[in-house]
Amino acid sequence: MFTPAMTKEELYKEALLESSAISTQVNLFRDVVKKKFIRFNGKIGYQRKNIRTKRNNEWTIFFFTFKEELGSMIYAPIINGNSYDGYISIDLYTKRDVSILHFTTHFIKRYNERYIKHYGIEIPQGLNLVEYFTINNGMVFCMDKEDGNGSYTISNHGLYISSLFANRMTSLITFIGDDELSLKKQLVYDNQLNNYYVFSEIVQMFYSGRQIESLTIYFVSKKYDADIETLKLWYKWTNRNIPDKIIEFIYDTIRNNNIRSSNEFYKFMNENSDSYYNLLSILYEEYGDNYKYIASKKLGLIL
Repeated sequence: MFTPAMTKEELYKEALLESSAISTQVNLFRDVVKKKFIRFNGKIGYQRKNIRTKRNNEWTIFFFTFKEELGSMIYAPIINGNSYDGYISIDLYTKRDVSILHFTTHFIKRYNERYIKHYGIEIPQGLNLVEYFTINNGMVFCMDKEDGNGSYTISNHGLYISSLFANRMTSLITFIGDDELSLKKQLVYDNQLNNYYVFSEIVQMFYSGRQIESLTIYFVSKKYDADIETLKLWYKWTNRNIPDKIIEFIYDTIRNNNIRSSNEFYKFMNENSDSYYNLLSILYEEYGDNYKYIASKKLGLIL
């Protein structure tokens, strides 16, 4: 059973053991919910199933619809006597690939104070606080803290600090929010404030349903006068290794010519042969004969 006396290592090991114990029931329930999801065009409300395991953990399998997709959360409370002291949430991709999220009590309290109460949010009927957080903060960006103690995580609702254990369990430590003074106090010394503004705007675009184009990161970076390191961080986060020469050329072209959209970028390239062939030359130098195909896959550029 998960208890507050457990170390991170013990929570991690317990979660791995439990993931194997509940995987069959999770998959069976997922199949049932998927059929409902298809039959009712995603209008399934909130679907839950509760499981108590032999290790005495109380798991909730939770399914919901978000942006016309089926979302899920599998979580169990950390028991402290007659109350809860945080939660463990797991994503079961396969038995060998389990992602674990640890909601600390401190994080939950700060999230409640600095977002829910601060903005007067009424959590929809049928949801608890961690379910509400999960539904509304699925897309995040992570930035390593300069002191090495964890990461800044940018979500739809603001900034929080997390730490990673064994490359598979993320502990949510504290929620900072999106208050201007708090952000500057926390971030300005780590030179991360512009990164926060850039990535936060992209997250907000995602949740508002606005289109995120292949060059969106460049336009938003230009808006906040973010430097080349912000763009490198973006490509690192999206698991794309893009040479600095390419990033610098595209960013300088957009900034120096006041380009505001992908359409304007391609129009500029069509009308300015020197810039166009300079870009092709850089791409060819970095990627060789297959440069157009690689540029379309890695950068989303149609040349």
